[in-house]
Amino acid sequence: MQLSVLAQISYDTVYTKLIGNSQFHTEGLSLIELSADSILWSTGYHGGLDYCDWRPKLYITNAESDTIWSTSDIVGGRKIIATSDGNFVNIRQINVPSNCTQDTLIVSKFNIMGDTLWVRKFYFGTGMNRIGDIVETADSGLAIICSYETGFSWNSRLIKLNGSGITEWTKVYSSSLMRGLSLANTSDDGFGILFKDSPISYKVIRTNSFGDSLWSTIISDSFNVSGRASIETLPDDNFLITGATINSGFLARVSNVGSLQFHKFFSDSVAGNSLWLEFAKYIPSKNVYAFLTTRINITDTLGNLIWSSSDFDATFMDIIETSNGDLMALGYRYIDGTEKIFAVRFQETTTNIVQPGELPVINIYPNPTSGTLSILFDKLYQKVELALFDIRGRRVMEHSTNQSRTVNLNIEHLAEGMYVLRVQAEGLQSFNTKLLKEN
Repeated sequence: MQLSVLAQISYDTVYTKLIGNSQFHTEGLSLIELSADSILWSTGYHGGLDYCDWRPKLYITNAESDTIWSTSDIVGGRKIIATSDGNFVNIRQINVPSNCTQDTLIVSKFNIMGDTLWVRKFYFGTGMNRIGDIVETADSGLAIICSYETGFSWNSRLIKLNGSGITEWTKVYSSSLMRGLSLANTSDDGFGILFKDSPISYKVIRTNSFGDSLWSTIISDSFNVSGRASIETLPDDNFLITGATINSGFLARVSNVGSLQFHKFFSDSVAGNSLWLEFAKYIPSKNVYAFLTTRINITDTLGNLIWSSSDFDATFMDIIETSNGDLMALGYRYIDGTEKIFAVRFQETTTNIVQPGELPVINIYPNPTSGTLSILFDKLYQKVELALFDIRGRRVMEHSTNQSRTVNLNIEHLAEGMYVLRVQAEGLQSFNTKLLKEN
């Protein structure tokens, strides 16, 4: 396979899907691809149009978003993550209709059939409890960031659970208005945590594996921040951050030592209603960032906008890249007096996107492969570094060599599926390409 440079990335809309009825406010919240033809949706609805009475619902759909299976009042309602043992974990709030300020945090582990394996509940402080985020840790446990009222202030708490849901430790972060919003793993088993630190600023705290702070960075603005924000760890251990203010949304990257690498603001006219800019994700196969407003927006790794979808007048909460390279986003749209679950799927209109710059003539073969992969350069390079990432952006393999035109990489031990190979050679700009591993 010979690589070439293409000028831009663009996507066509494959379909949109609305799910809901006039009796309930319904919202789409989280997506997981189960296979090439099935996707798990976490959604929720408000019983009787009462925003305190929040109920979960889980869907499995086919690739066209037609419902295969669904269940209510078991799991769903907020974020779902896949765990390394083939199961799933959901985190949400149980709201009490008679008193909106009494919220219980609930963590549920369940299997593919929706059967509950265990449930853990938490309540802190004296008032509202708010779920922030959940991740699986390297020891197959879980970490949760949440916040809660204590009188007239807010505290945040990082909770570490083992794989059975038993609490191992907790860490409290105290400040008058500190609310934990989003959580990310780091390569050394630590965490990156994003907080709403004050009415005008967000804060990133980098911790060790026990939640102890190593450094912190303020990302501030002169306008009120909305509290809609996310953090994701990039393959180089830097952090991708989104946030919104009352006037605009932003995309930022913070290095693994706490320095702000860029901080880009996006107006509504450019990128959609940025007040709802709540989530961004690294797309490893393209080496780009996707962030969500009322549109789907793609930037390069410097935060420069390179593609935007049409405006769907929807609030998007999650986006995934599927195994065939499509993008699928989930959220909700206000229509006919209620909110309805809204999904959209995009298909790439260009292929083999690599970073622009002076590239070597290179062949990668065989692709697809079931075992050894060969990478052939046009000339001898002093140092070649290869890194392989799975579809979630996790580094699964790396290799380096000196003074070589041909590099062989044995990936026989990896599971079948799509991977992204990053190639770096001394004197050349790095680039990515897709690989397909077959059994």
